[in-house]
Amino acid sequence: MKSYAKMADIMNITVNTTTSADKSNDIEPHQRVLINIACVLLAFGTTVSFYNTFALIQTRVDSILSKILMYNHNIFNGTFCIVVGYLLASFNYTFQLGNKSGNPFICYALQAGFLVILCGASVICNVICQCADRFWAIIYPKSYRVHTKRYIISCYVFICTYSGVVASLRLLRTDLVNGRCIPIDEYRRKYVLAMTEIALLYILPVVMMVSLTVPIIWHLRQYLLGTLRNNKITPVSQQTISDRLGRSDGSLNALYVAQRGIFLNSMILVIELILLVTILLILLVLDKLRLALFGIASPFRIYYLFVVTLTCTFNPFITTFTVTPLRRTVGNQWRKCNFHIRTIHTKCLCLHPESN
Repeated sequence: MKSYAKMADIMNITVNTTTSADKSNDIEPHQRVLINIACVLLAFGTTVSFYNTFALIQTRVDSILSKILMYNHNIFNGTFCIVVGYLLASFNYTFQLGNKSGNPFICYALQAGFLVILCGASVICNVICQCADRFWAIIYPKSYRVHTKRYIISCYVFICTYSGVVASLRLLRTDLVNGRCIPIDEYRRKYVLAMTEIALLYILPVVMMVSLTVPIIWHLRQYLLGTLRNNKITPVSQQTISDRLGRSDGSLNALYVAQRGIFLNSMILVIELILLVTILLILLVLDKLRLALFGIASPFRIYYLFVVTLTCTFNPFITTFTVTPLRRTVGNQWRKCNFHIRTIHTKCLCLHPESN
């Protein structure tokens, strides 16, 4: 939804941009351990994400749009892992010099949260596009095949525009004063920008995902059950879908299995993002009520980022295990790799028989 901002606020950062001081000394030893573990997990998640992109290139997926969106998800997730990992390792990019360098790029792009919000929002927007892709493919199969290229262009325009607008809000909330990166002082402006960010980054994406997912679930329910409680609505039978798609029963079953796997992948990502958003909003409300601190070095922030780290790390595995063609490709590659390793090992034993 991979602070998954998967993911910079949904998946990473918070609405409170506290960038005026180095908070690294306020972190407890056990929290530092969590940060170190998170960095290792993020490095692992990055590796798996980029490996999945390589495997997807060699995988045949029935829908080119679905394949592109899964490719995007792994690229965005891997990039987000890198950005968040560097954020954690450098304590919000403060390093050992504090925030006195006066570098505008470090202030606005890094410490203000622009880059991490941009990456996280891209993940969220891509999940929205995956939901829309399943909506078009399952609800409107004929137009989906005809207008696939138009849908691809629309998805890229939406991802770039929406994530860019959301991330730019961080630039409006930060000032560089006397070489120090600090939040703006005007309370009303700060409040309006914070509420706008919450609405655009959390609430609106969740509403869009749910609105696109519910009709798909209902449509698949019609297909599986074949009957509806309301007799006024005609069930969508297998023959009807076969006629719509122009496919035989055998190819239809194979297509349905593939569609179900891709939809399951999108559904799991939607549930994951909704849970992360819900937890984050609760923590923000508690922070506003002064019941729990959610600042840069607060324990709750670190724990939340650790949860986000886990989701980012295991997101690539969700794609691998739910999408059957990709799972087969990965399995074949690992079997080939294992075969080559065994072959090399056998040759080494033959060259050095005395080692036996």
